[in-house]
Amino acid sequence: MTDDISKIKLCNRCKKEKSIDEFRIYHTDTFYYEGTLKYHYERYDYCKECEPKKICSKCKEEISLFDFYKTNKYIDGRTAWCKKCIDDYYEENPDEKYKWNKDYHKYYYTKNRERILANNRKYKRKKKQEKLKRIRREAKKNKKKEIAKTN
Repeated sequence: MTDDISKIKLCNRCKKEKSIDEFRIYHTDTFYYEGTLKYHYERYDYCKECEPKKICSKCKEEISLFDFYKTNKYIDGRTAWCKKCIDDYYEENPDEKYKWNKDYHKYYYTKNRERILANNRKYKRKKKQEKLKRIRREAKKNKKKEIAKTN
């Protein structure tokens, strides 16, 4: 009897009791347990019927908001095309994804060239100093070992 009660949940939007399977699962936490990666899952407070929806601008279907990728470009925080349409598009045109990335990085580099070069010089200088310190430390150790051998 208790098993049946635990499988029923109240939807906070439509205020109806529904089966636990009608609520979407989301991933809340990641942790390690005995050397393996584990995930902690919970269920939303509203059922799949009540979850927010959005119309895909490519296929023109009303789909759950969770079937859209996250992005900062749009006000609602989701892409204009649904995940299925985006995946289909890049499957048909695999070069487009890399072309966009290449164009973006080229644009970013031209806009921030001086800052990028300054950071590269700073990084190389730091690595060179670390290498010299390591070489000096190893030389000191070797010198101490040689002195200990001669004595």
